[in-house]
Amino acid sequence: MTFRSGVSSRLSALLLARYRRHLARGSAPSVSPGVWRFVPRFAKAWLSYRVLEDVERMALEAVRTHEVLRTFAPDMEQNRFAMTPSALLYLWNLLEAVAPRRIVEFGSGLSTRLFGEYARRMKARGCDVALLSVEHDAHWLSRTREALLRDRTAEFVVFRHAPITRQPLLGGEIDAYSIDAETLTATAGAVGGELCLTDGPPGTVGRPGCLPLVAPYLAHDAVVLLDDAIRPGEFEICREWKVAFKRQCTGTRLQLLDRHGLMQTKWKTPRLSAASPARTD
Repeated sequence: MTFRSGVSSRLSALLLARYRRHLARGSAPSVSPGVWRFVPRFAKAWLSYRVLEDVERMALEAVRTHEVLRTFAPDMEQNRFAMTPSALLYLWNLLEAVAPRRIVEFGSGLSTRLFGEYARRMKARGCDVALLSVEHDAHWLSRTREALLRDRTAEFVVFRHAPITRQPLLGGEIDAYSIDAETLTATAGAVGGELCLTDGPPGTVGRPGCLPLVAPYLAHDAVVLLDDAIRPGEFEICREWKVAFKRQCTGTRLQLLDRHGLMQTKWKTPRLSAASPARTD
């Protein structure tokens, strides 16, 4: 073993030990997007293949024995496009910590099943959860609905097929989900959406428009999540959102919980000044 490989092995072992502690707490190491932007490419590749790949295996073992999530393990193993075990664990712990009552997700799948189970358990405690799942692929949406019917949680989700169309957003014409304002208003209610997850469509086509679409309907202190944020395209989307919503996107962190990454932002609604008109629509 060379000195370099020995140092690499020692460092990866130390990081994996740290990740085990984070998994036990339901958290993950994170960095600011500004720091991640300047991490050398070789260091990102080393972290991905020497650490995060093993982290995903550890997380899968944790999911297999989790009281709630173990029923989702087969789907994660069979579908390489499904949300990773690390992300699923993190999202479940986030739901328990934040307890959102109004949720919007762009891109359906395993996360929809997770949200459905969360809504079912909240209902058992006497709390209603409004959950909107927006999907551009009608066939995939049908498969997701069938999965929730098997889980007996479909009644807690509003499914909406929304093809990708060109729309005037972010100061130009971009591809985005064609979701109507009435549906978003009904989900947000008087309080506003408290959690928004963007995990679709596949790739970057349509993802930049997700936050601009839902922004008027978000509650103060809402949690905004963007999956696959380590990928260059999604990382650039986060930068565009920060520029477009400079005052609203606060405390943005890249959660290094798997090889895909999850960007997390706290949404702050700017207070209206005395001279500013209140929104009436």
